[in-house]
Amino acid sequence: AKPYNNLFMVGDDDQSIYGFRRSESEIMLHVPVDFPNLKRVELDINYRCHKDIIDASQRVISHNENRYAKKISPDTTQKKAGKVE
Repeated sequence: AKPYNNLFMVGDDDQSIYGFRRSESEIMLHVPVDFPNLKRVELDINYRCHKDIIDASQRVISHNENRYAKKISPDTTQKKAGKVE
């Protein structure tokens, strides 16, 4: 990253599904410690799923330990889909 200290990273600490490939989501939690001048940009709009799906998944994911708190929102231009219970 030197001499300009430019570094670009993409990741999601809740993507533990890739653990079978030796992925460690905890690495994302240490980035601000390793790079104290970090500017973090959150991509918090989900363009794939309806609000009901996003809300249900967030209820499950919120039980994960060692994660960044985040609120994912649906794309507000989506049309209403079927109901999820």
